[in-house]
Amino acid sequence: MSRAYTFSENAQLDAFLDGVLREIGEEAAGGEASQYLDYLVLGGGYGRGEGGTLETPEGPKLYNDLDFFVISKSDDPAEAKALDTMFAKIAKKWTVKLGIDVDFGGAKSVRYISERRQMLMWREMIQCANIVYGDEKKFAEALKADRPVPAREAAKLALNRVSGLLFAKKRLENDALSPEDVDFISRNINKAALACADIVLLNEGDMPFKTLERLEKIHAMELPEKISKLKNAYARAAEFKKFPHLDTPRSQLGAWHTETRKLFENIAEQYAAYLKSYKNGGLKTRLRDAKVFISMRKDFKVLGAGPSAICNPAFALIQAAMCLLKSKESIPQNAFDSYLRIWRAIN
Repeated sequence: MSRAYTFSENAQLDAFLDGVLREIGEEAAGGEASQYLDYLVLGGGYGRGEGGTLETPEGPKLYNDLDFFVISKSDDPAEAKALDTMFAKIAKKWTVKLGIDVDFGGAKSVRYISERRQMLMWREMIQCANIVYGDEKKFAEALKADRPVPAREAAKLALNRVSGLLFAKKRLENDALSPEDVDFISRNINKAALACADIVLLNEGDMPFKTLERLEKIHAMELPEKISKLKNAYARAAEFKKFPHLDTPRSQLGAWHTETRKLFENIAEQYAAYLKSYKNGGLKTRLRDAKVFISMRKDFKVLGAGPSAICNPAFALIQAAMCLLKSKESIPQNAFDSYLRIWRAIN
């Protein structure tokens, strides 16, 4: 391992995380289901080498969760279940020990991941290749990020980030904000700002792996006037990603949320044709989306989405979210509940 995990390249945190990962790798190797384990890969911000450094009076601390991918040797459900049980115990121990969420995704095989390597989640795991357990050379040979990202993945990214803005608005409607609320709202506003640039770059067919490389490409582009604020917004988001802070006043949070929401609306409008398309996608995805609409048409109706939503339920839900975000009224509970049910079905 011995690499930079933090965006700021904080030597103290990087060394600390190196030791943590070494211990987790040893626990995985000696666990009761280790014979079924092929690879354990660190994902998320720290896996990308872009984790946050939270500056506190006591010194730098970890900010992001630790997200791991568990890769099994086979597709046997019993073996996957054994791995999931083993890592649930490890997750519980390290969550308490570190004071941040430590999460291990459900075990999947190399075959399963390879068939889905065009998906952003798996693509970024392959690109980061931060192996905690397993043979790095064999991993590189077995999994390659060599497929174009489907437009449906960009729409899904947009949906998840606009949903984050919606959930943040819901908390902003509270009379008082706890420190956890401020953190949640700040994270989701920042993720939405980052996604705005990602959508632009995915449309171009050239999204670099690293945030700073994406920032350089965005600054080099001639953007339409309506999304020209993206350059500054992305630079600010990259800085927050590097050095997150939990002291933003409520008034500034509201203004930041509004500013990001407007930018997101302009991005979604500018790239609507791309987000609605199924470029680089397949018939199976279209059929799955159609089934989601048919099974949840009553919830779509609550949100004001008509039959045309069957063409692309994800984009229809993005539009519904933007309508709820623009409203000066509190989000109606029935609309919020319908939104959540559809969002979970699409994801």
